[in-house]
Amino acid sequence: MSVLRSGTHSPEVVATHTLELLARWMRLLLPTFLDEGSDTPTTPWTPINGRLTDTGSIGYIGRAIQLLRGRIAEPWTVGALSRELSLSRTHLTRMFVQHAGAAPMRLLTELRLTEFARLIEETDISVMRAASEVGWSDPRVASHWFRRRYGITPTQYRRTPHTVPEDRQGHAISVNDSAR
Repeated sequence: MSVLRSGTHSPEVVATHTLELLARWMRLLLPTFLDEGSDTPTTPWTPINGRLTDTGSIGYIGRAIQLLRGRIAEPWTVGALSRELSLSRTHLTRMFVQHAGAAPMRLLTELRLTEFARLIEETDISVMRAASEVGWSDPRVASHWFRRRYGITPTQYRRTPHTVPEDRQGHAISVNDSAR
């Protein structure tokens, strides 16, 4: 949330954080509105051999983001991602910029930063291990990107208290748990 309030981050970073926060809140709130008495189905698409039954409904960009998130620690390249999606690198990059507002590897960096920050904030694992968990073999690279986004080191971030969202009754809502 501090990224959204600070006003010192690029519009792409703020947009990425805003969309991720909105997605997390929707995962929390949507089941409330889709109760058992509703005509609307509450179950997600059923996976078949690791693929959604209706891949056209999520599109290439949605599938690419699923791949990047699901296999975040892999050493992704635009070529590797385009091969997974059976698209040319040029077409994939053009689609990403048009629909996601950033090139594929820039979005991957943002996804890695978000997960890295979550690991630093919510666990006691070392910065080196957190960096490795999100795909950075060198913790200095992770620290560089982290300082660039947040303006402080991962260790300083870990020591800084962060506010936790609450529901109307004052109970803490674990937004990060709902995203998994």
